[in-house]
Amino acid sequence: MEFCVSLAGIPVRVVHKYEHIRALCDGYLTDEEPIITVSATDEEIEAESAINNGEYPLPICEGTCIHRAATNALVKHGVILIHSAVVTVDGEAYVFMAKSGVGKSTHIGLWQKVFGDRAVVLNGDKPYFTYENGTLTAHGTPWRGKEFLGCNMKAPVRGICILHRGVENEIMPATSSDAVGQIFHQVLLPRDGDDLAVFMGMLDKIIKNVPIYNLYCNMEDDAARVAYNGMKGN
Repeated sequence: MEFCVSLAGIPVRVVHKYEHIRALCDGYLTDEEPIITVSATDEEIEAESAINNGEYPLPICEGTCIHRAATNALVKHGVILIHSAVVTVDGEAYVFMAKSGVGKSTHIGLWQKVFGDRAVVLNGDKPYFTYENGTLTAHGTPWRGKEFLGCNMKAPVRGICILHRGVENEIMPATSSDAVGQIFHQVLLPRDGDDLAVFMGMLDKIIKNVPIYNLYCNMEDDAARVAYNGMKGN
């Protein structure tokens, strides 16, 4: 079985065994001629299941393997994954990275509460990014995390935040070393040397040209206001 999906504007043919991945990608389907084909072998699916001690059914494991294959294949087309949560306000994207358990989903939920209909969750877990003409753009993907937060949209990135738990809400520019260290914990590095060179070039542009911040927050409503005002430049 197969279908075609548009990921960050790139048409991708997905060859699959289980129906789960087809349902997951609903909303991203396209009739465009694919320029990439991805799939997962039985061995890869079973290995993914073994890594998780059989916790997830094989159809979900296939979806994970296909996501990994697509992410690796898209690099040569200028598309990279940064594990993060992205919320938009008035059409601009705000990106939040954090260690597992810090509360990315909780934080972007505060933005929805504070900004109402102005705030739209682009992706809660695995957005794709492109960098063209000096602009970093975030793209929604079918892989949206356990809460299934996100939609098929794209938006220019206003800023990137490294999220930390704190007693008080405070935002400040991150140092280059902070930015590099945190981003490298949230990416899937390509194995191919040429792809790695493209990938590293994109990361270098992002770190040098996109505002990156440290945000310490207590997960109260004011955390969203502090984050927004800090990244918006208010």
